[in-house]
Amino acid sequence: MVADDSLAHLTYRAVEKAPGSADSLAEFFVHAYGPAADDLAGRFSDCVRTWDQQVHESGYPPMAIHPAGTPDEQPPRGDVLDKTSARLVLQWPGRVLDTAQGVPTARGQRTSAPATPPTS
Repeated sequence: MVADDSLAHLTYRAVEKAPGSADSLAEFFVHAYGPAADDLAGRFSDCVRTWDQQVHESGYPPMAIHPAGTPDEQPPRGDVLDKTSARLVLQWPGRVLDTAQGVPTARGQRTSAPATPPTS
């Protein structure tokens, strides 16, 4: 997650391995850097908790793909990842979005990542 000149990312370590992956345990950590690191880490942690409580069992969040340069008001509400060739919009269940229309952002901050072309 990138916002307010800061970066947060998720890591994990295996706590207990089991023959079936459903029985394995892992511990997750949010690492954050920059002037807004504490706030961003809290926001990211909230997203992880929501995913664990509301999304984890149902699979991945819906994602819409739109051409790069699509105006903010056209895609559905969600978190935006702008790439060189497309705008990806992810819709996380339980996620509260601040803007009334268009492409929303986390607490008024547009969520994005570097525009890097996909590799195949």
